Amino acid sequence: MKKKIFYISAVLLLAEVSLKSKHAYSESEYIIQPHVIEKEKLPVNVTRTALNWHVVDHIAEGQADVGIIYGDNFDIGTIYGDHRKENIFLNLTYTVSSKVEQSLSDDQIFTSDYQGKYLQFKTATKNNEIILTETSPQTMMGMGLQMSFTGSCSVLDPNAPPDKQCAFTPSLITDRNSIDPKYFVPTRIEQKGNIGDEISEKSIAVLAQPGFQSRGADGQYIGLDLYLPNIGATPGNSISDTSSMKRKEKIENTALAGYSRVRKIIRSNYAKSVMGVTVHGFGGVWDGDNIEINMPLAAGAQILPDVDPSLVGSDKKANTNINNNLFNAASNTRLPDNSWTIYQAGLGSADHASVQDGLAVLPRAYFNTLWLGLSPVRETSSSYRFYYDPVGPERVLTHVGGEGGASANISFLSATDQQTINSQALDEFYVQAYLTMYARDVNFIGITTLNYETVYYPHLSYSGNLTGTSYAWRYYTGLLFTDIIKSYIGTDYTRHFWKNWLYTGAVIGYLNPDQDYYSRLESELSRRIGTWRKNTASVFTGFRYAFDRQDKDDMLDLTDYLRDPVDNVFNIGVGLNLNSWAEVKVAYNVGDVLPDSVDSSWSVSGNIKASDYIILQAFFTPYTSQESYGCSASIDLESILSKKANLMLGWKHQTYEYGSDPFDHQMTTEHDYYTLGFSYRW
Repeated sequence: MKKKIFYISAVLLLAEVSLKSKHAYSESEYIIQPHVIEKEKLPVNVTRTALNWHVVDHIAEGQADVGIIYGDNFDIGTIYGDHRKENIFLNLTYTVSSKVEQSLSDDQIFTSDYQGKYLQFKTATKNNEIILTETSPQTMMGMGLQMSFTGSCSVLDPNAPPDKQCAFTPSLITDRNSIDPKYFVPTRIEQKGNIGDEISEKSIAVLAQPGFQSRGADGQYIGLDLYLPNIGATPGNSISDTSSMKRKEKIENTALAGYSRVRKIIRSNYAKSVMGVTVHGFGGVWDGDNIEINMPLAAGAQILPDVDPSLVGSDKKANTNINNNLFNAASNTRLPDNSWTIYQAGLGSADHASVQDGLAVLPRAYFNTLWLGLSPVRETSSSYRFYYDPVGPERVLTHVGGEGGASANISFLSATDQQTINSQALDEFYVQAYLTMYARDVNFIGITTLNYETVYYPHLSYSGNLTGTSYAWRYYTGLLFTDIIKSYIGTDYTRHFWKNWLYTGAVIGYLNPDQDYYSRLESELSRRIGTWRKNTASVFTGFRYAFDRQDKDDMLDLTDYLRDPVDNVFNIGVGLNLNSWAEVKVAYNVGDVLPDSVDSSWSVSGNIKASDYIILQAFFTPYTSQESYGCSASIDLESILSKKANLMLGWKHQTYEYGSDPFDHQMTTEHDYYTLGFSYRW
């Protein structure tokens, strides 16, 4: 870990040296002195900046998203459902202060300097536990083995009197009170006697009585009396031949919170404009692991410099019409998902628009960002346990055996490491031998517990992009400092061409991947094919292929339906936009094109603008291991609250598939989830 911190410190030191620049002007060097701009007079795109889970600007004083998700069969008294704990979430951003200063220097450099300070809070998952309980009907087979073999002691000791009788088997007896109630196996088998123990005449007389006798006279134990109620099981029982599955999900939340400073400087001369974006954030998960590393790292990053871009002045009038591609390039910065920003330093530039054939032409813009923060990594562990639940009494399937001596047609053999005794070589002996087979209806209960513990680790990322009017190319690389460092490199490209065509493609490769950070290749091509009466249609095709995930050997103790995620897809589809009041998208997922792909299936989604304030949505996605459908409603409350506010209602039905049981019945669980959310921006 010391090496990791050293590496991070070295990179930040290089960043500090490379990003420092100074712009100090005296009052006499300004045509327009730095002054604070009234917020209402400035468009938000000048200050709009992504800050963790929200986008901030100089207008909004705060944003809040609050909601609750709960499942079916929940208990209001305990706020606990049959399979899912009620999950409450809150995402909050509060503006402590913000201002924008603008100025114009005497060498015709226009400067806009936005500075904001923010408090943020977010509900984050700390631990997610999924418990799968499989109930399989079985018929448990049991066995009772009872036998004894006695004869003249002279076989063991030639000097023994010929009328003296000895045991030729040990005395082993199952303690029936020791049968484990979960596994139906004895935990104690007592040894009451040994081979060679002398048998009294009274005990010999007891053995001759009908039926198996394990106790002779005076409490003497003779022979084997073993009871094994579980020697194996067969699928199905007299009650059922269908297995079932139950799924329970427990979620433990924590808080991701802290204080951030945002600065966005834009400078422009007659020919081009430059932009510098800086974020300093102190915070993270305050009760999580790695706090002894994360918090000192966040504290140390507060002294890193702001990005203060420079421009060459001139006597030509500054152009304050900033190329919009520069704002788009800043927005196209690839930032790690669900992460906390400790330090972000971005620098971009773009030439001003030119006029060609009477039309304004926007040159492409560049933007590059160094990002340091804390990113979540799910550490997976699993366990498995089982037991038997009896659903009927034990019954006798068969009982066979007999007893007798030299005059009976009996042959018996007793063998030890030292000696073998065969009844056929004896003139006098007595044998008892009985076998009983049992059966019992049981349910085999197998419980698989999959635990995801989320830990935040330092994450260093570099990303850049080239953004034009009709295209955007991004490139990125980074290091995630887990116990085993994860590194990655990737790129993606989006382009509009031939007027109606749109292409997107992305590829990213990971070293030491896991179930969340893994290599994949994605691509999609779409074309708008018609417009009539303000209605449009489009066709599309695409694929997603994950070619490198966590090594399966790391999860060998999980069953196949947990170990082998199936999410590769190749699809074709069509989309319809009906006069802006309704949209429908239908896709056909083509199975068996890619390895580990979804089965052939249809998926449908759409939305309807029911009124100026209400939008209704619905979807259906029948994937291989998961099938879901649902609907939602978004209600715009701005007309009521005079602020940007939305009320969201949602329902989703989720079906999980777990493969087939021994009788080829599909095992599934079905759950309903309900969402109530409220979003408010003031």
